[in-house]
Amino acid sequence: IEMVIVTHPDFDHYGGLSEVLKYYQVESVFKTEAETSAEEWQKAKEDIEKEKSLILNSTVGSELIFPNGANLEIIYPFSRVEQNPEDKNDMSIVARLYFGKNKFLFTGDLSQDGEVELLEYGANISAGILKIGHHGSKSSSSEKFLEKVNPSEAVISVGEKNSYGHPHSEVLERLERNSVKVWRTDKNGTVKYKCKDPEDACRLFVN
Repeated sequence: IEMVIVTHPDFDHYGGLSEVLKYYQVESVFKTEAETSAEEWQKAKEDIEKEKSLILNSTVGSELIFPNGANLEIIYPFSRVEQNPEDKNDMSIVARLYFGKNKFLFTGDLSQDGEVELLEYGANISAGILKIGHHGSKSSSSEKFLEKVNPSEAVISVGEKNSYGHPHSEVLERLERNSVKVWRTDKNGTVKYKCKDPEDACRLFVN
């Protein structure tokens, strides 16, 4: 695996990392400087060092260029990340991936407050495919944010019958009002896009 991105140190965003490192060679791990004292996170960091994966701290403007020509640009967080923030969601890495005419926006657990920052900053967040923030929580994916991104498709990563009630009905209604086709991991299973030619649309696979 060329790279693993840990958007922020909440367990549901890094929980499987130690297992991945056990079975795969991970060349690099991209993360913010946000920390947590959780034992699982400390173990994950030890495993990263043990496997000698390159650790890269996220900064706005960082750009990763892949051999096939795809580019991943980090567009958030803007300021220096707090070491031990009480709410880690707005410490999430937000990244825009583009491959020819195909554009994806990955938002971690970014809340509407973080979305406002992106809008006020004037960041380029337009994307045909949006990974919905915070598993479809109503605290993310505001109307203005969706209008600016203007996606045709959205992916919601969410556990089946989860105790939080994600995705929230308000978010689903906003997406419907904006004519966005929604794919959900609790209903559609694994959602995967295969991109071969920058001049062609990426192909969607669900199972």
